[in-house]
Amino acid sequence: YKNGTPLDMPNNRIIIKPSGSLHIDDLQLSDSGLYTCTATSESGETSWSAALTVEKQPGPHLHRSPDPSTFPPAPGAPTVLNATQSSLTVAWTERGGASTAGPLIGYTLEYYSPDLQTGWVVAAHRLNTNTVEVTDLKPDTAYVFVVRSENANGLSVPSEMSSVARTLAADSEAVPQHQ
Repeated sequence: YKNGTPLDMPNNRIIIKPSGSLHIDDLQLSDSGLYTCTATSESGETSWSAALTVEKQPGPHLHRSPDPSTFPPAPGAPTVLNATQSSLTVAWTERGGASTAGPLIGYTLEYYSPDLQTGWVVAAHRLNTNTVEVTDLKPDTAYVFVVRSENANGLSVPSEMSSVARTLAADSEAVPQHQ
């Protein structure tokens, strides 16, 4: 999508590659806008947006997208450590040790609830820790989590999905989920 409407691709200047990457040849000022990629499956839907600003340059100005090998490795699958009626505490491990991908900026934690119609939700962005309490959740509701690492070149692929975790019913007391 561009600015909320499906992309118009009447010629070969704008193409979506089999990998899912958007490729625009011969950038024009009219290509400026907010581009959104939406992925949908039986499990739900997630979106990611990026703004593109094309500026008139006096001469050629070239920019190459980062090589995917420079992105950080995905973290380990998240695990839920504790549950309350409205929160889940989630932790994960860093993967890969020494990496040529460069230093991490942080982690992005996302969740999905098969019980709700919200799709994937970004719970936290650029976390500098690998444990977080996700709050404002619904009681007695199932959730799954994924986490991504981020460096100066971009985001990793998502981690493996966590096991399904459930917030406590409205009349319950907090109990640890992981022992």
